[in-house]
Amino acid sequence: MHSNEAQDLVHTISNETDLKSVWAKACGYFSGHGFNSLIYADINSIGESLILSNAPTQWIEHYEASGYASCDPFFKYCCNTYGSLRTGSAYLSRYKYLQPKERQLILDASEAGLTAGFSSVFRTNGTNGCGGWNILSDAGSEHVDQVLQDREAEFHFLANFLHLRMKDVALHAHSSAPVLTRRELECLKWLSAGLRTAELADKLAISGPTVEFHIKNAREKLSAKTREQAVARAVSLKLL
Repeated sequence: MHSNEAQDLVHTISNETDLKSVWAKACGYFSGHGFNSLIYADINSIGESLILSNAPTQWIEHYEASGYASCDPFFKYCCNTYGSLRTGSAYLSRYKYLQPKERQLILDASEAGLTAGFSSVFRTNGTNGCGGWNILSDAGSEHVDQVLQDREAEFHFLANFLHLRMKDVALHAHSSAPVLTRRELECLKWLSAGLRTAELADKLAISGPTVEFHIKNAREKLSAKTREQAVARAVSLKLL
């Protein structure tokens, strides 16, 4: 189960219909946990993209002037991996494969206070799509590691939920929510509570394959690539 704070944020965001308001609340939530700079990118295979950042203006101007967009490790590695990566100069020694300009970007970012953080990625439609969050702190790697030890799963859920909510707001998708069956909704409800397939089967008195069948149908109806994304989209559309 996620914290009361996270549940309150989900409830609040679910009622927002303005992209700027959703973004502001996302920034406020992570700032409250010591992550003062966020970079959000949703880049799909048909050339449409949405990139948002609350990083210092001076850093953004330097980033653009240096042509860093073409070699940013966040887009090149983080957004194209299934797992979460630690980011920032505090973790630079982990990534021996980085090219000189990629390393310089990270070092320059540290001078602007973007010293340590983590990525949270989401799958996008299309084979060439990529997207994710780079959530950074100026408090150093010890702070990042400590906070993630307690809240990493919650942060990734919220990052995914916020992404879907911003997408839904931008596309006005909340006005045409898909119709899910009672069983599909039950499966998503218990998934959101942290239950796995076997536990879900016991809870609903059905077989494991039947649980998987309902989850697969729910994912398809919600255009979700993963279970987590299906839950987040269902919450965003106020189906749960």
